[in-house]
Amino acid sequence: MFYYSASTNAFYGAKFPSGKLPSDVVEISDEMHKELIIAQSTGSKISADGDGNPIFTKIERSFDDWLDNVVRPRRDAKMDEFDLHRVNRCRRQIDQGQTPDDDLSVLLAYMQDLADFPTTLTEIVDQIPWPAEP
Repeated sequence: MFYYSASTNAFYGAKFPSGKLPSDVVEISDEMHKELIIAQSTGSKISADGDGNPIFTKIERSFDDWLDNVVRPRRDAKMDEFDLHRVNRCRRQIDQGQTPDDDLSVLLAYMQDLADFPTTLTEIVDQIPWPAEP
C-alpha cells in the first residue's frame, strides 16, 4: 500500500509515519503505484486529477526540448565533473620536468570533445556520416 499527495506530487510508503504525511494523501494500491512509476520511467508525467488521485499523462516532447532537458544537462554535468586539477597537475609536472601522471593531450582532447559535443539539431545533422555518392 502507498499514499499519494497532490500537494507534494510524491508517494509515501505504508511505513511512513502517519503523523508526518501531508493532509491531502490518498491511498493507492501497490499495483497502481507500480503502473505510475513505470509510466513515469517511460516519459509520462505524474500529476493529480481533480480528486487528488494520481494520474499519468504522456509528455510529447519536441527534439529541441529533448536537447534542452536531456542532452545539454548531461554534457554540462560531464564538463562539471571533469577534474581540471588533473590538467593543472599534468601541466605543472611537465613544467617541472617530471613525468606526468596523465597524458595531457588526452585530457585536453576529452575536454574539447565535450565542448564540441553537438547540442543543436543542426549540429547533430551535420555530423551524420552520410554515405558517399558513387
